[in-house]
Amino acid sequence: MKLPEIRREIKSADIRLARLREHRDKLKKLRAGQLLKPQDDRRAQEVLRAIERGWLPSDGIPPEVAEIASGLAKGLPATETEIAEVEERRALLVEQLPSEEEVAAATERASELAAHAEQHRQQVVSVWSDLVGSLEAAETIAQDLVAKRREGEKPHHELTALVSAMGLDVTVPKPFKPEVAESKLAGLLGTLLRRCGYSQEIDASLAGEVADARRSVEREEVAA
Repeated sequence: MKLPEIRREIKSADIRLARLREHRDKLKKLRAGQLLKPQDDRRAQEVLRAIERGWLPSDGIPPEVAEIASGLAKGLPATETEIAEVEERRALLVEQLPSEEEVAAATERASELAAHAEQHRQQVVSVWSDLVGSLEAAETIAQDLVAKRREGEKPHHELTALVSAMGLDVTVPKPFKPEVAESKLAGLLGTLLRRCGYSQEIDASLAGEVADARRSVEREEVAA
């Protein structure tokens, strides 16, 4: 059983014990009052029997007992037995809790780890700030790259069609294609950002531009 479970069980036992002890004390008080009555008092004997053996809702218990029942139908012996059992179980649960020395040692260790974690967090914040600055600069460059590629698409397509239609001996420049290692940098950066917990959605218009640029490159590669 894990520590949080143990603590919940101890709390549950305390609640149950409080209710049982209250019920026991009421029964004892009622029993003492009935014992002071004459032994031939049939009503008193009926109450004493109910206190001794408990009762069922259908028993038609004496009003004196019904007033103190509080939802419990246990007689005095059964109540005391359950109190002893719950107390024993609670004591066993308490034995499972860490000692004061263990708690102190764990607290000290946790404080050390928290200090290290905060130190590393500050380092990550600093590096993240540098990365965001670089990404902002890269965004401007990327937009310029997309614009220049789009500007060159029309004349390139026109040239390709003209050379093909007229059978001209003119070399059509191949479209620019980054190295594989360079192309993988974007994917690597995306993976790293996800591992850092960055999950901001890509702007829809930007995603469209990226898709258009990719299709353009594929068309140029086929034409070449």
